[in-house]
Amino acid sequence: MKQAIDSESTELALSLLKVGASVKLGIRRGEEVHFAPGVLQIIHDKRVGVTTRLTGLQPGMSLTLFCRGSGALCAFPVTVIALSPDQRVVWFNFTGAVKRLQRRRFVRIDGLSIPTKVDTGKSMLGTGMIVDLSAGGLRLTYKGNLRVGDKLSLKFTLPAERPVIVSAEGIVRRAQEHDLGVEFTHIPQSSREAIVSWVLDYQRREGIRR
Repeated sequence: MKQAIDSESTELALSLLKVGASVKLGIRRGEEVHFAPGVLQIIHDKRVGVTTRLTGLQPGMSLTLFCRGSGALCAFPVTVIALSPDQRVVWFNFTGAVKRLQRRRFVRIDGLSIPTKVDTGKSMLGTGMIVDLSAGGLRLTYKGNLRVGDKLSLKFTLPAERPVIVSAEGIVRRAQEHDLGVEFTHIPQSSREAIVSWVLDYQRREGIRR
C-alpha cells in the first residue's frame, strides 16, 4: 500500500537538508535496529536521493532519516520509492510527522544510571551516579557537600560493545540537595566526540522505537 506524503515534514526536511549533507538512516529488522550513514546527493520534486551503504532496500520499505538542523536533531519517517540501477542512490518520500529529538547545542539524554568517580580535591574520591548526559555536561546524584561554583573531576565509562573511559573536569552550575548540574570546563576532544557519538546512537535507537 502506497503511503501518503507528509507535506509539513517534506517542507521542513527540504528547508534543513542540502546537497552534500550527512544523514543517518535507520531501519528495524526483526528485533534489531540497523543504522548506516548516508550523503544527500539529489533534491528533486520534493524527493531526496541518498547514497548509503545500507543494503537490502526495496521500494515500499519504511525507514527513519536523521539529520541535524536549526539546533535540533530531527527524525523523519521516509519510504523508499526507487533505487538507481546500480543501487547506490536510494530515493525517498517523507511519509510521517517529524520528531525533533533535541534542541540543545549538544544532544542530551536522561534516565541514565552511569556510575562516576568524583574528585573534589577536598577529600577522598567519592562516587556519584550520572542521570543525564551530553557532550557539554551532565547531571548526577552525589552525596557529597558541593555548592554552585565548586570544581570537580569526573571519570566514568560509557557502556557499549567497546566501552569508552571518559575523564573530564567540570564546575557545578546547579545544586539542589544531592542533585547536581555540572558543566564540563575541560574535556579531551576525543572524549567529547565519544559522548556525542554515544548519545546520538542512543537517541536514534529511541527515535526508531517510538
